[in-house]
Amino acid sequence: MKKIACLVAVLIVVATSAGQIKLAPGDDKNRFALQLSPTCLAAQGPADELSSELEKVALEEMKASGIPGAAIGIVSGDKILLVKGFGVASVETGLPVTADTLFRLGSTTKMFTAAVLVQMALDSKIDLHKPIGQYVKRLDPTIAKLTVDQLLSHTAGLRKDDPPSDRADEGALGREVRSWKAKQLIVPPGVVYSYSNDGYWLAGFVAETVAGKPYASVVEDEILKPLGMTRSTFRLDMASTYPLALGHRVSDGRAYVVRPVPDNPAGWPSGALFSTVNDLCRWLLALMNDGRLEGKQVLRKGLFEQLSAAHANIPSTRTHYGYGLALIEHRGFKMLQHSGARAGYGSNIRIFPEKQVAIVILTDGRGGQLPRTVTRASELLLPLSPRKLVPTPETKEMTLAEMAEYVGTYNNGGDPVEIFIREGRLFMRVGKSELQLSKIADRRLMMKEPGAAAPDELVMLPDKSGRITYIQVGSGALMRQK
Repeated sequence: MKKIACLVAVLIVVATSAGQIKLAPGDDKNRFALQLSPTCLAAQGPADELSSELEKVALEEMKASGIPGAAIGIVSGDKILLVKGFGVASVETGLPVTADTLFRLGSTTKMFTAAVLVQMALDSKIDLHKPIGQYVKRLDPTIAKLTVDQLLSHTAGLRKDDPPSDRADEGALGREVRSWKAKQLIVPPGVVYSYSNDGYWLAGFVAETVAGKPYASVVEDEILKPLGMTRSTFRLDMASTYPLALGHRVSDGRAYVVRPVPDNPAGWPSGALFSTVNDLCRWLLALMNDGRLEGKQVLRKGLFEQLSAAHANIPSTRTHYGYGLALIEHRGFKMLQHSGARAGYGSNIRIFPEKQVAIVILTDGRGGQLPRTVTRASELLLPLSPRKLVPTPETKEMTLAEMAEYVGTYNNGGDPVEIFIREGRLFMRVGKSELQLSKIADRRLMMKEPGAAAPDELVMLPDKSGRITYIQVGSGALMRQK
């Protein structure tokens, strides 16, 4: 439900171009740039065919997307199959997107924060399951009891916030997390999965404290430099020295540059890395090859195994979460994925570990996603099983006693949600909206917002006493207040 939870994204944000948006004078419509990496397949035939097919599908979706530019990268085994740029980096300059154009990732950054901490654990510098108060001093006692495992798997019970935008220096991360009190938790730690940006800010500060240097420098030294990700950076003053795609918003069919560029170091660990498809392909190659890239061990062995393990169950989506990656069964294959949206940008990384195939997408449009294009890319790369239409679950009769179990007020740090009975039926009230709830299984309910493509599922979770205390909706959890 859009109003009360951030659903786990299972769509890829894919390349796009000018389409129907109005470009600055002198721009060419449908402009794109193609680059094959030096480590690409020697025979360009398959890559050319892949490129041509993806361009065809993507252009059809671009017209409706309004996203000015994007880039796509595909890797397989130990090779980069394709890196390609579409459209423009800015509707005002008309400069084309290439495979070396920087984009801001959004939440796919979480993979890098998780990787740094897992590597520290593999080096015996931290224990992922011990209280973070052992590593970070001057935290609220309740916050200090959390573990890195809980932070990285979104089971710490913290809010899903975005940080204030008025903190411009890198000391903001420490000031932010040290200001938190017990009320920063919306549910007790270790009880339910609830996606939280806050958890990754705190995880980033643990890495910063243990390493004794700013978070951005930790990621640079532990991940970016060893991988040769030469343009990737958290620092806007560095990113702006390279070709940089500007974030865009779309209004009335026209794309506008987002100004000013939001830049708050307190939120960097959850979603602010700037990177290119060329750099991210190197990251994916190293991950899928147990830390090896171009014949060298550049990341710790066992890193990918820990990132891709199921550390948390997400009941309402029937998927799992690792560390910085969602784990999904997709048309006969295990798929690892994380998407992101940040101040006029969109991104997604999709990995099929069984076949060592991965796709990375970066866009300069606000959270833009082109599901048909990514579906086609996956079909071209893998023998996916046929798509199955998921029928709307059949509703079952719900007794008044069952309804009474759920009645109450719930909260996830935002607007309260009320569940109540009226004329023998169960409803949920969010603000001024009221939606009827129907039973689809034991302690599983369904609701459908007007205009939504599919209904949302609510999982009603009890506490140790058996009383319904939590609601899982998509990737968010709510806790009963009364």
